[in-house]
Amino acid sequence: MTLPVTRKAYEDIFDILDKALEDPKGIRIPFDTSAEATTYRMRLNNARKVDRNHNARIYEPGDPMHGESVYDTLQFTIRIGDDKTHFVYIEPRSKHIAEVESLTEIEAED
Repeated sequence: MTLPVTRKAYEDIFDILDKALEDPKGIRIPFDTSAEATTYRMRLNNARKVDRNHNARIYEPGDPMHGESVYDTLQFTIRIGDDKTHFVYIEPRSKHIAEVESLTEIEAED
């Protein structure tokens, strides 16, 4: 299946991505099947790629947005709920990083 490459084809996705950016923890969307959730996640990823390509055309090289997307800060994961509902989570990438440990310091302790 080939996915569209125009921004117009993803207006619904961009609305969802904007909602995810507005919420500090992100959002989730329920689906009945794994296939539906996977297809939606593919659309999310492709919309982000379309946005990057669009920005490469409208921003000059050297501009921070040239070839970038404001949605690059989001990650898309599929999780299954207790009732077997498949959820697509759209969350900030940094949300799950609780602590960063330096390997140099850890290995120096040994």
